[in-house]
Amino acid sequence: MFLRFNTSDSTKPPGTNSTIIWILLIAAGLRLFGLTGFSLSNDELSALSRLQFSNVHDVITLGVYPDFHPAGVQLFLYFWTFCFGFSEFMVRLPFALLGVGSVYLLYRVGKLWFGYSTGILAAASLAVLEFPLLYSQIARPYSPGLFFTLLTVFFWTRAIFNGNAKSVFDKQQLLNFLGFSLSVSACMYIHYFSFILAGLICLTGLFFLKRTTFAPYMLSGILILLLYLPHQDLFIHQLMKGGVGGPDGWLGPPGEDAFSKFIDYCFNDSYQLKIIYFILFAGIVLSFRKEVKFSKFHAFSILLFILPFFIAYYYSIWKNPVFQHSVLLFSFPYLLLFIFSFFPKERTGTTLSLLLLAVLAGGLYSTVTEKKYYKTKHFSEFRGIAERVKQLDDQLGSENITRTISVFSSYYIQYYLDYYKHPVNFEQTSIMTKEEIVNFNNLVEQSTTPYFFYSYSNVYDDPDLDMIIRAQYPWLLVKESMLNSGLKLYGKVGKDSALNRLPAFTYKHGFETEAWKNELSFRDSTYKYEGKYSVHLSADKEFGPSYQKNIRELNLIPGSKIEISAAFFSSGSVNNAKLVLSVDKNGKSLIWVATNLDKYLTEKNKWTRVFLTVTLPNELSGDEELNIYTWNEKREDYFMDDFRMNPTP
Repeated sequence: MFLRFNTSDSTKPPGTNSTIIWILLIAAGLRLFGLTGFSLSNDELSALSRLQFSNVHDVITLGVYPDFHPAGVQLFLYFWTFCFGFSEFMVRLPFALLGVGSVYLLYRVGKLWFGYSTGILAAASLAVLEFPLLYSQIARPYSPGLFFTLLTVFFWTRAIFNGNAKSVFDKQQLLNFLGFSLSVSACMYIHYFSFILAGLICLTGLFFLKRTTFAPYMLSGILILLLYLPHQDLFIHQLMKGGVGGPDGWLGPPGEDAFSKFIDYCFNDSYQLKIIYFILFAGIVLSFRKEVKFSKFHAFSILLFILPFFIAYYYSIWKNPVFQHSVLLFSFPYLLLFIFSFFPKERTGTTLSLLLLAVLAGGLYSTVTEKKYYKTKHFSEFRGIAERVKQLDDQLGSENITRTISVFSSYYIQYYLDYYKHPVNFEQTSIMTKEEIVNFNNLVEQSTTPYFFYSYSNVYDDPDLDMIIRAQYPWLLVKESMLNSGLKLYGKVGKDSALNRLPAFTYKHGFETEAWKNELSFRDSTYKYEGKYSVHLSADKEFGPSYQKNIRELNLIPGSKIEISAAFFSSGSVNNAKLVLSVDKNGKSLIWVATNLDKYLTEKNKWTRVFLTVTLPNELSGDEELNIYTWNEKREDYFMDDFRMNPTP
């Protein structure tokens, strides 16, 4: 048989070594196969970009201090890449191997706590589930953190609960305490949630000390603190920074359903797989409830799984959002141990074989087939964008394309341009801040190439950028969307395709015909974009003239996209004025969307076009009223002209 299962119940675990070896081979195969099947993620490329220094001091001060993680993994990557290079495979290889090692360590911990059967079933689950597989295939702290937290628990269990130790100076016992100390130290240097889990384990051990373990346990604590002293300044610095959420961060607080979503994620977001594990758990408990008693190790399993979740959840609610599924990987194995912990130590053979078959077959099918793991792009795409850049350059000529991309660092795309040996430049590599959007607008206006390329990865894709580009390059020739990333190629010459849907209608107004409410009282001929007049918002006027039309009259349907723009001019600074679109019903705004003029209007005495894109919600009935106007919130002085609107169904 594929695994050497024994077909008769016995008290001695049959095929012990061969079974765990087969499980480790499965774990290794899953982790090494497709190791380069998806692009390096934003976080991986960020780590590599912060290795581009000639010495360790600069790596720490310039590559670790600005980050939110301890220095351990970054320093490891620095020396690893120095020896083995920056290829995708070599960068990810040690993390995949540590993922395989974690499977073995979970087996050993499960065997120590509950017996061989629990250890083998938990290890098999860790080998095939998508959650631990994914985070073993990326060069981030999660796989090392998982490995060293399990190693911590392994040495901690042997040191604290070793009934064979005859004295404080027992050689094997001292080695266990040394391994425990070094493992905890590694956890503290790898990730702050592996640090937390190691801390919970250390605190728990205080309640189970004996005469022979008290002194070495205290000495282990002192050694751990001494080993962490070089990191204390960095720890304090990063602690003061908070987290990756909050007003200046990108991560929001978790919702009330965070726990149920996490459980779903643990089991591949698969209803069928959750049913399998529920049946296994319930069947084991009901079948062996008289044979297995609740022990301290059951309590440890629950606490080590639940407490990190609550720490992450409530810290994210009360202090600063840090809650992500990835940081809970370190506590996930203890859920698996608990599920299988009621299987008797003495019961093996056929019963265990069937359970192991269910775990492996169910997990493999769900991960590989149901979830299409190896056909899925798990993170934002960088490699695919670089590959497409090369293809378009080869097809159209690199000199004919103005290239732009919005990413957190130009290194992220340059890594893959180097990979494809395609030395081209991007005119702009970040389009996120107000100043960058202004520069982007100017770049588009000044571009003379026949084609314009725009792409983004792991950043917000501002829909107004599409309007900016199409003001000069009206035809969309290529559009490709990926996970939180994408690319578009625009041209000045038309191409009939589904990418260029014509608007339902085009509306233009130059404030010459009094078509807007109160337009006449704002007319001014001092400055105009075209024609005879513009509208003038002076310091004594808060709201400009308004365009008001019934949604049904405009033949707009739910889900329609409305693109509006207008030219603005000021001889002074404009910091708070807005172009506003609202959808109102019975005096109440159902939609209110605005763009600040200073997002585009930065040069004095120059007409500049301001853009706004809105998608109508599906709940509209058609009786609502569309209102468009400019809001002079802080009573500034500016002119508006040449309004345009293009609704697209």
